[in-house]
Amino acid sequence: MTTADPAAGERISVDEAAERWGRIAYAFERAFELTAGWIPTVPETLGKVALGHLLYLDALAVDAVRDRLAGLMRPPEGGGDEHPHAAYAAFTNEAVDLRDSADRAAVLRAWHADIRSAVHTYLDRTDHGWDEPSLRTARTVLGLLDDIDTRLASWGPAAKSPGAAGTSLLGLLERSGGCARPGTAGQDAIERRRSAPVRTPLRQPDLTVLPADEFPGGFRPEPGELMRYQLHTIAFTVEICAVEVCSQVIVRHPDIPWECKRDLARQVDDEARHFELLARRVTELGGLMGDYPIHHGIWDYFTLGTTPLEELCIQQVIQEGHGLDADVVFADLCRKDGDRVTARLFDFIGADEVGHVRIGTTWMRHFAGGDDDRVLSVFEDCYRRLEEHAFGSRFVVQEKERLLAGMTRAQVARARQTVLDTMARTLRKTPGAGGAPGTVTRATSGPGLAAC
Repeated sequence: MTTADPAAGERISVDEAAERWGRIAYAFERAFELTAGWIPTVPETLGKVALGHLLYLDALAVDAVRDRLAGLMRPPEGGGDEHPHAAYAAFTNEAVDLRDSADRAAVLRAWHADIRSAVHTYLDRTDHGWDEPSLRTARTVLGLLDDIDTRLASWGPAAKSPGAAGTSLLGLLERSGGCARPGTAGQDAIERRRSAPVRTPLRQPDLTVLPADEFPGGFRPEPGELMRYQLHTIAFTVEICAVEVCSQVIVRHPDIPWECKRDLARQVDDEARHFELLARRVTELGGLMGDYPIHHGIWDYFTLGTTPLEELCIQQVIQEGHGLDADVVFADLCRKDGDRVTARLFDFIGADEVGHVRIGTTWMRHFAGGDDDRVLSVFEDCYRRLEEHAFGSRFVVQEKERLLAGMTRAQVARARQTVLDTMARTLRKTPGAGGAPGTVTRATSGPGLAAC
């Protein structure tokens, strides 16, 4: 996939080393951007999970290469922007329009194989003594590419042949010479095309998707299947939605700092893993994924935000915060019921949630310019918007974990008020009862449903 070097006997210079790593950085960055955009528009659940893991693996590769670029006296931020050949940049732009899952999977396989080829070509040309840091970078990148291959293999369409659109794009990649081909000196930069924001995430056709305010419809789980139902609900209506929401923040705001994108990608990886763990537990308990209806209310709430500050507040601090509460409560309930396996599962998920809330509190302060009063004002405004759309939580607020995640005592108090208001509404609807699992509003539809 790469062109032959005219001076194969010569070792590369520092400038050429930086240019080559710059092109590799560009390739990973573009794959990262497109993967983030594709996640909500891939209908297959396993595709969303596979792409969620890929997103973080690409992010780790970008970090590794950018670190090496800094060591080669090049600015790491956007280090590959000036390096790609025009034909390769055109290939990455054309990939934005792919819609078929088999096409996307085939192109991602070829895309990352081309990067692998570029890394090996680099290693063939450099002196491993002079350039030992690049050798370490290459080992890291090649290991990540191995992980990427494994994740792509777990996605069904990855084994299928692409259609006409995918085949055409693979041909364009071949003709471009791959990411290792040097750009033309003085060429005009080609503007990056990016995926458009998504209004509603796609779901595979065999899933029963209900509007959040109608969930769970007429379905009522039997006592013997209640745990399977609850875990199934959390897996689809919480974890998959969180995978999509965090990836969509990246798409909606391409100019946010790279470190913020990387943090969100790490959370996407966590949420995808949570889905896999919950799906495994549902299977262990005798159920199948797809047995019960689902909704995407968490996505609906996320769309009430319009800026990075608001979106991170809604998803990372408010929804993830109440999710953290739910995880702790649900784990304790499982232990009391003698289900130590599920309890430990939620212990680990809850530990992850502390980090997710911390992502929100950290970046809220960044986007608020360090102004704590503004952070609290946005926090209150976002709660108001959510509550106007029936948001609530019945789970006891976990003050210790929330403070550990960087929330203030004022924010904890506001969350506690939301729980009290939710309980009051529930009591007004069903006097003398707290409501059966799966019968109350969106964010409180069964134990753990607020967990992200």
